[in-house]
Amino acid sequence: MTDHDDALWEDKFARVYAEIRRLDELREEEHVSRTRLAQERDRRFDQQLQAQKEAVAVALTQAEKASERSQTAQDKVNTTQNEFRGSLNDYVKDLVTRRENEQVIAELRGLIAQLAAQVTDLRSRIDVGPPSLSTLQSRSDESQGRRSGALDTRTLMFALVGAAGVIVAIVAVLTR
Repeated sequence: MTDHDDALWEDKFARVYAEIRRLDELREEEHVSRTRLAQERDRRFDQQLQAQKEAVAVALTQAEKASERSQTAQDKVNTTQNEFRGSLNDYVKDLVTRRENEQVIAELRGLIAQLAAQVTDLRSRIDVGPPSLSTLQSRSDESQGRRSGALDTRTLMFALVGAAGVIVAIVAVLTR
């Protein structure tokens, strides 16, 4: 081989080496580019992950606060309900039981029957008396009618006052 052939081969090798270096540089640039892209993706991913962590932390804090507020509100409602129940229990303790009421009514009916018997007895005595007593009898009947009407009026007034008292007590209990 001659110098000329050697020079040709050297020139060809030089071109091949130059092409290899160029390809290596391209691969290196591509590798650097891919590395930068991967780093950028990692950085974005880390940012998104951090943002999600912060969002979860904020949401958890808000949920805890809401839970505390809800528990406080429920405690207030429970307290109010317990106070209302206590008021109702106090109110019920002051009420007359049905048995007691029936017993009082029975006693009053017995007294009324006794009084009616006494009035009937007195009327029969008056009726038997002298003729001048007829005027007295009519006055007695008139007076009896007035008393009966007054008694009915008083009974109605007492019933109304009692009903008003019960209504006032119920309103007082409900407004506590």
